[in-house]
Amino acid sequence: MEPEAECCSGGTARSDAAAVLLSIDTVWTQMLDDTIKRLHVVAAVKAGNRINTRMHYVYRNTWFASVMRTLVHTETREHTLGYVRLTIDNLSAITSRIVTQQWRLPADMLAELCRATDAARCGLAQLALTYADDVACVAALQCLSTRIGVLHACAAR
Repeated sequence: MEPEAECCSGGTARSDAAAVLLSIDTVWTQMLDDTIKRLHVVAAVKAGNRINTRMHYVYRNTWFASVMRTLVHTETREHTLGYVRLTIDNLSAITSRIVTQQWRLPADMLAELCRATDAARCGLAQLALTYADDVACVAALQCLSTRIGVLHACAAR
């Protein structure tokens, strides 16, 4: 067995490397948890509903919610698209690590990721119905839905 080199902090090179790897894995696990949460929020959208991107919940289509969304939370379509894009970008990074076998997920977590991804596609279709009067927004949502479909297929392999 090789002697372990002492580091400036008093630890060893081997234990410091293990701590860094554990820290990186923790960051990816937190990203996975956040991404699955966001996918569930998108999946919960029904036609006419909107997403509160700061609080991670779905607004029902009511007069009060409209006032809150517009005046208090200042939510816009751009915020919603940004929320969905960030979610899919994180999903892409996670899927890339899984496909390249840089990160092995337990089977139950991978199944949950696939379920959440599939459900989010339905939520995106509902969100497109909500913004049917905005062609650019609908087109962006359709592109994001296509991306999520490709990522679902990759993760499901």
